[in-house]
Amino acid sequence: MPNLKEIRTKILHSDCYATTALLIAYETLGPDFLYWTPHTIRQELDSKFGDIPLTTYNKLFAAQTIITTDYYYRLIDHFHVINNCLFHGTIDDAITNSLEFGWGLVEAQLLMPHPIPEDPKQLFSSTILDYLDVLWKYEGLLKSPNCYSIGGIVFNYIDTALDAFSDNPQIYEGLYRAAIQKAEAIDMIVREKIRELMYELRKAGYPVTPEFIVRSLSAASPNQPVVIPYWLI
Repeated sequence: MPNLKEIRTKILHSDCYATTALLIAYETLGPDFLYWTPHTIRQELDSKFGDIPLTTYNKLFAAQTIITTDYYYRLIDHFHVINNCLFHGTIDDAITNSLEFGWGLVEAQLLMPHPIPEDPKQLFSSTILDYLDVLWKYEGLLKSPNCYSIGGIVFNYIDTALDAFSDNPQIYEGLYRAAIQKAEAIDMIVREKIRELMYELRKAGYPVTPEFIVRSLSAASPNQPVVIPYWLI
């Protein structure tokens, strides 16, 4: 039966999540590693786990940036790179789409929980919010997925966008359903990735529960009761 180090080595060499890579690195190298250079981190981890793939390191360094800086929420270039790395492990196109943002926001909140803001301007820079507004229009996202709410982002433009079809119930209903499904599709993929992450963390030896995930996403204190939303777990 493989020991924990063998299991973690296999995880690091697979398509693992940034959160898992960071926890393994933290336990292996100690908390000071968060302030080491990428070159030093690679040397130390490769010496202990073999030559770890670049995709894992990209995710790990994205997680390191989220924990040690506010760049994800304030600087548009870092915002794109981090979202890409958390989702793909690569910088595929240096922009962020609606799905990449959904997962990027969720994992960023898991890595470094922030209280859910009443207004996203309390968390994100105006440059990033301006980009997201253009993104919703470009992708035709008329309703915010539920996962966006942990960043204070909630919108519903369906009625306004479909007003021209209000006198044709059949067309209106079809377009309305399509708009709802577009948001639900993002939530479904993000929810599946949360489940995969929980399974991976447990396999790596970390006793993660749905309650822990919800507390992290909402930045709730240990004494504060939480309700696990149906869309999340």
